[in-house]
This record gives sequence, structure tokens and C-alpha cells, in this order.
Amino acid sequence: MDGKDDVWEIDLDDDTGNSGELDPAVFKLISEQIEQLPPFPMVINQVLSMIEDPNATLADLAKVILNDPSLTGNILRATNSAYYGFPGKISTVSHAVSLLGLNEVKNLALSLPINDAFFTKNRSFGLDQTDLWVHSLSVGFCVRKIGERVGYPLLEEAFVAGLLHDIGKNLLNDVFPERFDQALHRAEEQQRSLVDIEQELLTISHATIGSWLAQHWKLPDTLTTAIQNHHQPLATISDEDTGIRLEAIIFLADFLAKFLSLGFSGDRYLPRIRPEIFKHLAITSEDVIFMAEGVRKDIQPTLRPFGLEIDLKPLTAEDKTKMAEFFAPLD
Repeated sequence: MDGKDDVWEIDLDDDTGNSGELDPAVFKLISEQIEQLPPFPMVINQVLSMIEDPNATLADLAKVILNDPSLTGNILRATNSAYYGFPGKISTVSHAVSLLGLNEVKNLALSLPINDAFFTKNRSFGLDQTDLWVHSLSVGFCVRKIGERVGYPLLEEAFVAGLLHDIGKNLLNDVFPERFDQALHRAEEQQRSLVDIEQELLTISHATIGSWLAQHWKLPDTLTTAIQNHHQPLATISDEDTGIRLEAIIFLADFLAKFLSLGFSGDRYLPRIRPEIFKHLAITSEDVIFMAEGVRKDIQPTLRPFGLEIDLKPLTAEDKTKMAEFFAPLD
């Protein structure tokens, strides 16, 4: 190992409080796996920049997509799927973009390459990849929903953070299949958070590994930090914060996706939403319940281009009461 790759510049001071306990053998195996991964598609960063540019047009976006053959193929494949039902065959990106509209193209451009790279392996063990993909997409959708409500300025960057928040689980599934499978069973049996059990069995969590991937891909620091801290947002929130912390949004979005049973991320543990989270985001528990109803109603269009369907029942009064119990202060 000659140290030339970004992975060897990983910052082990990751604010988890556990970096000193990290098993060197685990670090070596994870690092080698990350080193073998291709870079994050450059076109995605270009798409992100274009999304935030108010002067960008659909034609501009089509030109960027055409620079990446894989993304071009994915967009055309999705556009010609039964879900959209467009008459005739769509054979050009410009035509696809004009039919889909900017928001739909954004979602596909940001989601499809990640799905193809990490969520299409068939496994007979561990975490079901389709379930995890539904969860990841749903968290991205919830992040954007919450971001709109609290005025987060970079909604599509936030969507990517939600989409990638659990990406470290894929590597744990690949590199340590038996121990990760053991962690999944222990989380189910003990009704505990998977992230805590990962730390016990592997001396590292999917959140830390996800942040290393983000570093390797040269993603913005805000994304790296949010992925690292999405299970412990209060560790980074202070009274001096002048803006919304992305990890606080992901924490709440993850809660919503799990409460609504949108996919499965490895455990069914639901954390309490502390008053500090509500204060930081300047929202109320009633706002969260209202957003949950909106997510339930609007999530299907996000999932259908990927051939995914979920039968979501309306939230009952009992559901809302149960959700509110997680918002009560700890005794």
C-alpha cells in the first residue's frame, strides 16, 4: 500500500468516541474494499451543481447526462418503463427530459447510479438489498420533505445525504457477512439499535464507514459529517449554530421512514426525538405527524420508477398517538 489513495487519509477522529477501540484488522479490510471502489460519478456532482443553479434549463441538464453513458442508459430505461407509460419509444435524453420534467430527472439522475453500484447484488444472507434500497430512497424523500419545511437551502444535496446515510451497511454486508448477519439477529432479538451492536461486534459502525466512503468520493464536508453523525445529531448541535444541521434532518427522516415501515434498514428500533431536535429545526411534534401523513401520500411516485410498490395504509389516530410517544421528554 503506497498511501496514494484518499482512503489512507481517512480521519479517525470521527466524533464517535470509539475511534481508539477500532480493530486494526477491521480497518484494513474496510480500507482495502473502499480503495477498490470506483470514484463517485463526476456527473452526479455536476447534476447537483446544476440543480442549485436557477438559470439551468432542461436542455443543459440533458447535455450533462449525455456525458455519462451509464446514466444515459439508466434514464432511458426508466423513461421507457411501464410505470410512465409514455406512447412510443423514447430514444433520446432530450426527449426523456422534456417528458419527465426537471424534478423527476433529478431524482433518477441522483438515485439510479447508486442503486446500480450498491443495491443490485443478490445475497442469500444478511440485509435484503431491496428492503435497504426502499429505506434509503424513502429517507432521501423524507429528508427533502423536512428540508422544505425547515428551509434547508440545498434540498438536492440533502436528498443525496439521505440516500447515502446507510451506505456503510453495504460494505459491512460484503466484508463481514457472518458478523453482520449476527448483528442483524441480535438487533432483532434484543430490540436494540443496529449501530450500537455493530460497534460491539465489529468495533466500527456503518455511519463511520459511510463517512469514509464520502471522503473517498470527495463529497462535500456537510455530507460526510451528516452521514457520520446521523444517529447522534445532538453531538454536533450547539446554541452557536447559525444554520440547520443536515444530520438533524436525516435523524428525523430516518425515524419517519422506520415508523412508516418504508423498507427495512436492519433493525426496528425507534429512538426518542429529543426536545433539542425540535428546537434546532424550529418545528413541533404536530409538524412531524403532519409530514408523516404527507410522506405516506406522496412516496409512491419516488419508488415506482425503480419497480417498487408499497401498500401504505392511512395513519390512524392510534398511529399518531404512538408516534407522539416518541416525542415525549425522557423521565
